[in-house]
Amino acid sequence: MPYAEQITHLRALRLPYSTAATRATSWRQFQAAYNLGPALEVDGIPGPLTTAAVRLSASKGYRPSAHFALSELDCPHCHRWLVTRAGLELLERIRARRSPGGLGIRSAFRCRVYNATVPNSSPTSAHVTGLAWDIIFHNAAGAVINRPASQLVGLGCRGIEERLNPRRVTHVDLKPSHPIDFIFHP
Repeated sequence: MPYAEQITHLRALRLPYSTAATRATSWRQFQAAYNLGPALEVDGIPGPLTTAAVRLSASKGYRPSAHFALSELDCPHCHRWLVTRAGLELLERIRARRSPGGLGIRSAFRCRVYNATVPNSSPTSAHVTGLAWDIIFHNAAGAVINRPASQLVGLGCRGIEERLNPRRVTHVDLKPSHPIDFIFHP
């Protein structure tokens, strides 16, 4: 991919591009997250498959996945994003099977500075590594609904926080230290 096109895409993706090393790191981040087609090799090289993938992503407003935009996945403090293909696959699966009216994301990646300002958040929160999401379910009519944690069992979550609350937000994660379908309480 020509240099100028790389810069255009990386800038639109809000990824660093000032040096060859930062561009390679940025391409690895894009490759690891890409979920609009077959998985990409995470090698940091914008070869033919990565070029085709980023062009497809660009044609869809730089969405990394069919139903989620970068603006839903980024940190409200620094606007950086960090998500994996496995994370996007999980969110798409939850949306398809348990949230027919769409899945809202209240919180995804958090930089350490922002995470420190979130009440009751742990410094080792999976949000800091891009492996956790606070989600909101919608029914077919688009109304916000509660989903008990038990309805997320079997979808591939590791941690599921059981909290039926007035905000109707459910925490799900892929934190490696949690066993599959681990339901915990705040």
